[in-house]
Amino acid sequence: MHTIQASRIAAMTTNSVFGRPVLISLLAASLIIGGCASSRDGSTPNIFSDISAAFEDDDPTLLPEQRALRRQQREYSEARLTSAAVGAAGGALAGAVIGAALGGGRGAATGAAVGLLAGGTAGYIGGTYLTRDHQSFTVSRDTLQNDIDAAKAETEKMRSNVQVAEVALAAQRTEINRLNASLRARQISEEAARQKLQTAAADVAAIRALAEESERRNVKLAESAARYRQAGLPTGQLDSEIARQKAEAAKLRNLERQLVEAINRTPANVRPVT
Repeated sequence: MHTIQASRIAAMTTNSVFGRPVLISLLAASLIIGGCASSRDGSTPNIFSDISAAFEDDDPTLLPEQRALRRQQREYSEARLTSAAVGAAGGALAGAVIGAALGGGRGAATGAAVGLLAGGTAGYIGGTYLTRDHQSFTVSRDTLQNDIDAAKAETEKMRSNVQVAEVALAAQRTEINRLNASLRARQISEEAARQKLQTAAADVAAIRALAEESERRNVKLAESAARYRQAGLPTGQLDSEIARQKAEAAKLRNLERQLVEAINRTPANVRPVT
């Protein structure tokens, strides 16, 4: 009975009160709020770059190495956006039910709007690795082991990100050297050269995004380790993963710098902003 009533309220709110354009706007607003909200470490996942990465089609003109790099970036973006959508949907439904109980149809509309915004924001911010409320988090040996397992898996993923970025860097260096030679021989126009270099700039952005996400997740792991230490639990394995993850993030930053340096060796009149 409650499920049927909740469904009716949600349908009423969606179709009669808001309408699809308003709901889409509210969802977008919730995501933008989430994108502008800083994490505890001060870093901010960028909702606009996430949307761009998640919905970007594979460009057949890109090198296989570049497509692989984009896919790595897309995984993180899709995870955050999925969490935001689930949070927004759950928040809207819960808000509609509560609002209807307090104020009928108008209360359902208001409750759904508030719930959608709050749920979308919480879902987006919560779509990162080991994000939790440390005020209410219960520390135990079971949660410690879960975090150790999650940290090890995340470290392996970061290593994979580095490997993909290394291959993409090598491919771009070859392409940039070829491009410089073509420019010197006047075998390619400046406009064509600019277009090719834009893909290199996009590679820089992808590697930078992977590095930022690695750093953000490493901070989350460090927060958890500190909490376990305060409770007197052994954090040796977590501390080891923190060190490994820091090293992988540093490698990504180094690869980012190397690609920027390669791009900066191109003529200034065709060089993109990185």
